[in-house]
Amino acid sequence: MNPMSEPLSREQVEMELMQLLNGVGVGGNLLAHDAAQRARMAALEQRLDRYNHWTPEHTIEEWLADRQRIVDAKEAEADVGLQKQLATLTAERDRLKEALRGVTVSLVAAIALLERGGIVAKRAAPSNKMFDQMLRDYKKSVKSAQAALRGKGG
Repeated sequence: MNPMSEPLSREQVEMELMQLLNGVGVGGNLLAHDAAQRARMAALEQRLDRYNHWTPEHTIEEWLADRQRIVDAKEAEADVGLQKQLATLTAERDRLKEALRGVTVSLVAAIALLERGGIVAKRAAPSNKMFDQMLRDYKKSVKSAQAALRGKGG
């Protein structure tokens, strides 16, 4: 079996590379350009390529593009989930607004009846003062509900 055809460990590659560089480094010239040196370098590069047999054929740009596609897909999934939540919350808001509108109309009608009821209506409360306070509270609640329905808060 040819020892040059077997994959090397990382340590073996580093050791051979250091030996090669030490052999090239005579006289401070790190890249001697003779044929024997180029042949040893080519052999070492081939062995290094076999050591890195797991290296994918993709370029870094392809990996980054794949990563971006994954990120985009996950963001799209999150957007779909947010859109569903928004639709649910919007429907709930609309339902509550309609309920508040109905309660407000009923409260306005009740206030009108109580105010026209005169003494008879006041007798239904424990005292005139309490009756008057209840009407003020009802009117305050109507104003708060109307402001909320207009979108101006309470």
